[in-house]
Amino acid sequence: MKYIIRKISTLILTLFIVSIFTFTAFQVIPGDSVLSTLGMDASPEAIQALRQERGLDENLALRYGRWLGNVLQGDFGKSTQYNMEVGALVSSRLTVTVWLALLSIILIIAISIPLGILSAMKEGGIIDRMLTLLTQTMMAIPPFFLGMILTLIFGICLKWFVPGNYVSFSENKGKFFAYLIYPAIAMAIPKIAMTVKFLRSSIRRQMHLEYVRTAKSKGNSKKDILVKHVLKNALIPVITFLGMIIADVLAGSIIVEQVFNLPGLGRLLVVAISSRDYAVVQAVVLYIAAIVVVINLFVDVLYRIIDPRISKEGGAE
Repeated sequence: MKYIIRKISTLILTLFIVSIFTFTAFQVIPGDSVLSTLGMDASPEAIQALRQERGLDENLALRYGRWLGNVLQGDFGKSTQYNMEVGALVSSRLTVTVWLALLSIILIIAISIPLGILSAMKEGGIIDRMLTLLTQTMMAIPPFFLGMILTLIFGICLKWFVPGNYVSFSENKGKFFAYLIYPAIAMAIPKIAMTVKFLRSSIRRQMHLEYVRTAKSKGNSKKDILVKHVLKNALIPVITFLGMIIADVLAGSIIVEQVFNLPGLGRLLVVAISSRDYAVVQAVVLYIAAIVVVINLFVDVLYRIIDPRISKEGGAE
C-alpha cells in the first residue's frame, strides 16, 4: 500500500510539473494568440479588450494559478479556433485516439508474443533468422510511411477503403473499426518488431540460467521448460517494455491520424498548434501525459504482482 501511495504521489507531482512546463512554454513562445484571433488589422482597443478578457495583461504566475484552479475543476477554457469548451472538444476527439491505441496494443500483444516465443524456440534456425531479418526491417520503417503504403495498397489499388474518409462510432460501428484497423496496423508493425526482439532476447537470457540447466538435467523437454518456467520469468521485463510501447503508440498517433485524416487528439493538436489555440494544446498535452503516467502506474503495480520478489524487496526497504 505504501508503494502505491508513493507512486500516486509521484504521478501527481509529474502532472504538476507537466502543467507548469505546458502553460509556461505557450506563454513565452513568439507570436500572439490575440492577433491570431483578431487578425493583423485589428484596432489597438480591440486587441487590448481581448487581452484583458483572456487575462493576458496579468503576470505569468497569477495566470498559471487561475488556469490550474480551473483545470482542477475540469474547466480548460474555450477554444479560439472551434469556439467551444475545450473539455468537450478534447473528449469528443479522445474516443478515436483511445480506440486506435487500443487496437494497436491488441495487435502488438497478439502477434509479438507468439512470434517472440517461436523465434526463441527455433534459435539459430531458418525461422529465427527470417524473423530476425523481418524485425530489423520493420523497426526501421516509421509508422507514417507504413500508413502511406497501406493507403496506396488497400485504399487506392484494392479499394478496400476510401482514403481520407471516416465513419464515426455512433454512425456505424463496423465501418468505424474497419477504417481504424489500417492506421492501427501502421502504428503496430514497428512496435511488434521491437517487442519480438525484446522477448526473444529475454527468453534466451533465461534459457542460459542455472534453473534451466537443472530442469534439463531432470529430463524436462525444452517445450516444458519454456512453458512452465522460462516464459513467466521472461515476460516480466516485457510488461515494463510494453508500458513504454503504449506511451510510444499514443505519441505516434499524432502523425498517423494526419495520414489517415482521423479526427483524434493527434490531428486536433496539430490544428491547435498551427492556429495558436493554446488552451486546446495545453489540454491535449495534459490528457496524454495523464494517460501515460496512469499506464506506467498500472504497469509498475502489475510488475510487483507478477514478481513477488520485487514486493519483498520494496518491503525490506
